[in-house]
Amino acid sequence: MIKGRTTVIIPACNEGFLQATIDSLLAGAAGDVEIIAVIDGGPWPNPPLRDDKRLLVMRNNESIGMRPSFNAAAQIASGEFLMKCDGHCIFAPGWDAALKADCDENWLAVPTRHSIDGQAWKDNPMAAEKAVKFRHYNYHYLTWPFDLSMYGYGLHAKTFDWRENKVVNAALTEPVDDLMSFQGSCWFVHASNFHRLGPLDHANYYFYQEAQEVGLRQWMSGGRCVINKKTWYAHYHKGPNALHTFDGRSGRGFFLNVKRKRESEKFATDYWMNDRMPGAAMTFVQFAERFQPLLSRLTGGERWPEDWRDFEKHKAAFNARPAELTPAHT
Repeated sequence: MIKGRTTVIIPACNEGFLQATIDSLLAGAAGDVEIIAVIDGGPWPNPPLRDDKRLLVMRNNESIGMRPSFNAAAQIASGEFLMKCDGHCIFAPGWDAALKADCDENWLAVPTRHSIDGQAWKDNPMAAEKAVKFRHYNYHYLTWPFDLSMYGYGLHAKTFDWRENKVVNAALTEPVDDLMSFQGSCWFVHASNFHRLGPLDHANYYFYQEAQEVGLRQWMSGGRCVINKKTWYAHYHKGPNALHTFDGRSGRGFFLNVKRKRESEKFATDYWMNDRMPGAAMTFVQFAERFQPLLSRLTGGERWPEDWRDFEKHKAAFNARPAELTPAHT
């Protein structure tokens, strides 16, 4: 372990902006950084990633998935700090210094998230910041696990809509603040903290529920998740209408299995709501009550019901619904 160094791990599959993401990370770093890009199956990037002494490229001959790719890289990471990010992100100048300055040993920190105009970034990758759409997504909430929405069954991290987001940001002004959940595209921890809690669980979570896994285990183990508004990153959403990537394909990179998605939602909901984490220092009820002031700001959608603690009642009602009403959101 090299004190002060940050190792950034990028699990990548079908990425058209991987080199641009690496460029942004390296250009913005104020201190010692190491980047490990894991190419998960498929061809090597074409054109190849540029050589840099701070970049290590791993490749899985066959796709093994996002979590196993991250875990393999974490085992060889040399940094005191670990950061996971997607391969389609832009970063603020000094991102590493800001995150290290406000991250205790049992914390998980997330920078403010913005969006990206993918076409603008593709047209001019050397002027990345011009492609950033500054949205200031700071606070996320967990959707009610038995609400039938586009997110389906389970606990899902969701941003407030743009109107609510402005109101919440105006009311909650601490530069480093408690975070109920977040998008899994970027998070930052001490390496010792990550290894203490163990590798990412591919068997039960597959590709999904990343923020719920790493965020809730941080809270339940007696740690803390925080939003760090002193720095930011921007994330390009790779949905079905995404730009074509380096090999001519469009849309998402990692293959996503809807059946596995449903299984991960069911597992996560049961695991966290029924307090199945060994040695947990906090119950799910205590966690939810901690964030009731945030949840109370919801005006519709996945608003938690007044009797939200009666999990069995809501679970029974959800399970009684016709299967055709369950959305097939991917």
